[in-house]
Amino acid sequence: AEMLQKIVKAKQPILCCTKGLFSQLRTPTEILEHVLSNDIATLNGPNLSTEMMADKPTITTIAGKRAQYWTKHFDRTRFLPVIERDAVGCEFGAAAKNIIAIGTGFIDGYFGSCNAMGSFAGLAALDLMTLYRHKTARHLPHLSFLSDLFATSMSEESRNHSYGHSFGQAVKNKKTLPKIEGTIEGLRALDMVTEYCRKNKIELRAIEALNST
Repeated sequence: AEMLQKIVKAKQPILCCTKGLFSQLRTPTEILEHVLSNDIATLNGPNLSTEMMADKPTITTIAGKRAQYWTKHFDRTRFLPVIERDAVGCEFGAAAKNIIAIGTGFIDGYFGSCNAMGSFAGLAALDLMTLYRHKTARHLPHLSFLSDLFATSMSEESRNHSYGHSFGQAVKNKKTLPKIEGTIEGLRALDMVTEYCRKNKIELRAIEALNST
């Protein structure tokens, strides 16, 4: 954020495409707004890159200041921008849903059960909604969170789901656990959520069950 101060003009609107959770569950927009006075919006999924490169249709959610300004820059036939209001909530959901994707991948690899995957996804989603209310006293934006959650949690193209699947198969077959290759966003998000819950004495049963696996 400090680097952007030197290169971004004062009134230049910013579209943040960075994902992640940081200390105290801060999101990229919260960090940028602490340093910059620019109007900041955020772009979030569902945006599985392999499908986008294949020109398959999807919505993308844009939230924050001057969100409407950014919608005109995107193809509305295959990449349809939809405006949400809560930029921080969209970013929180975009990062935290990767935790669920790891869990559903693990269940898929270990049990091969859609019922169990759906059960975990539902319970963990409720956990994350509770967590966001604790952080902000607001409800988690449903469209960006749920649409991104469904795509990432059930797709073999998802890095987080694939990692969880390999982990589950390794545990089931008593083999060496998979090495972390590339970026598995859900692992960092899980660490951040676990730390926040420990400090604030919050119990999230589904998330805690995954963390203890």
